[in-house]
Amino acid sequence: MKYAVAFGVGAVLGAGVALLFAPKYPGRRNWAAGISDNIERGRAKAHEFADQAIRVAGQVNAQVQRVQEAVSAGVRAFETTVRAIDAGVRTFDTNLRAIDSHQKAQSSAD
Repeated sequence: MKYAVAFGVGAVLGAGVALLFAPKYPGRRNWAAGISDNIERGRAKAHEFADQAIRVAGQVNAQVQRVQEAVSAGVRAFETTVRAIDAGVRTFDTNLRAIDSHQKAQSSAD
């Protein structure tokens, strides 16, 4: 059984090698050259896709950076607005107490 399998594998490999080295006639392509060309085209395409992916990743990274900066600026503006509102509320409370005290003083003077 082992010999039959070995014979079959050898026959298939021998046929493949014979096809690669057989004389060429018009219309028959050189398979080895065709395979090599396809491999090279595949490699070139893979490099092209990798380069494009790197460019897109850089663009996305730059866009993310701009969004982060815009969000940070928005947060700072919001915090500044909140502080200004707090200061306005404190001023309003102080003025309201002053008016209330003034009205009480006038009521007791009458």
